[in-house]
Amino acid sequence: MSKIIFSCLLVALVDACARTAPSSGDVTKPVMRLTTTMAPPTSTPATLSREMFLSMASMASMASMSATTTALYTPKPETSANTSSTTTSTSTTTTTSTTPTTTTTTTTTTTTTTTTTTTTTTTTTEAPWTQKVVVLRDPAAMVGYYPSDPMFKKEAKPKWFRNHIVSEISETGPMVVGSLSCSPGEAACVCDEAYKCGTILRPEPDAKSFSIHVVCAEKGDCSIHAHDNMGMLVAQNIYYISCGKCANEIRLNTSPPLGSCLPSLADHEKSKPIGLCAVNPQEVVNKLQMDYAISKLNFYKDDNRISCRYPEGEIFYFKKRAQGLSLTLLLQPCCVKTKDGQLYNAETSFTLGHYCNDKDECALLAFSGTITAVNGGKKYTDAGKKNADGTRKSYDDTDAYLRDIVSITDGKCPQKVCPK
Repeated sequence: MSKIIFSCLLVALVDACARTAPSSGDVTKPVMRLTTTMAPPTSTPATLSREMFLSMASMASMASMSATTTALYTPKPETSANTSSTTTSTSTTTTTSTTPTTTTTTTTTTTTTTTTTTTTTTTTTEAPWTQKVVVLRDPAAMVGYYPSDPMFKKEAKPKWFRNHIVSEISETGPMVVGSLSCSPGEAACVCDEAYKCGTILRPEPDAKSFSIHVVCAEKGDCSIHAHDNMGMLVAQNIYYISCGKCANEIRLNTSPPLGSCLPSLADHEKSKPIGLCAVNPQEVVNKLQMDYAISKLNFYKDDNRISCRYPEGEIFYFKKRAQGLSLTLLLQPCCVKTKDGQLYNAETSFTLGHYCNDKDECALLAFSGTITAVNGGKKYTDAGKKNADGTRKSYDDTDAYLRDIVSITDGKCPQKVCPK
């Protein structure tokens, strides 16, 4: 029954579509026409309204749901008994399409680039603390020093001028950088950077020495101190060091130093002494010239020795003393000249003595040390000054002691004459 209803609905639907098809002038949509060849109708065909179509479709749907089969039904073409039969065959053509497959091979070339990155690390190192110190060597403010001390070695970059030395003290060096001294009767004076000065050692009959120290509270925070020969702190924040006069009384002369030289004794004494020169010529029995290139003198107490400083150098005057010998100076290696004009190299430090015998003959002689004649002559040694039993030979023994010394200059011989 359901099959019949469904067939009727299909026929009615086709007829309705044919009747309601748009006119040829309506080109809104293309119209697909289904053509079926049938026998001429025997009666007037009924017109299927929209309501009837919907009602019939609803009934067909209900019938389809109640059917025992769920397969989709495809109606066969009907053949009327009173009409000629036309069979419509549907031919199914199966087309096999072969799609060519194109295989594309992609070759990937991998280039490996090695980049070497050089990293430069800059380390900023703070420069060590340094300070310049001026040591006066003016005839009116002469400071004695040892050239071998740290503050005068090449690490301190010392610069010598006509009347002073400038050294650069660093915190990287030793704590004690120098041992300085003043001649007998001279005070030691120090000044700060602003030339505020003060006396640290008062004048004494004997020479006074003091040491220079670098003291740091912490890295980069340092100052220069002075200690006396007992180790006591006597000054700090030091920039200028002098003896006799303070640095604020001396004009610094940046001309080159004179070097090791001496004028003749006659020309030397024609110059005007600098400072005090309390000498009575009639009391003098011996004289000793010395140039300012001699860096360090060690003094023995000697009441018969008088020092006078001139622009060209220093002269020591010796008065007659009682019979015997007194030690007067300790000198570093230097060039020695005797009264007869002979030159000798002092190869070691040596002690100078002033000797007067029972005939009132006085002479300056080398009490100790090794001294050799420049021309390859006599050599004086400490061993040659002793007898076989170990006792000291007489100071009148001219073969044992170099005597009649009249001048001393720094360094090796010969002695040079200063330009006028």
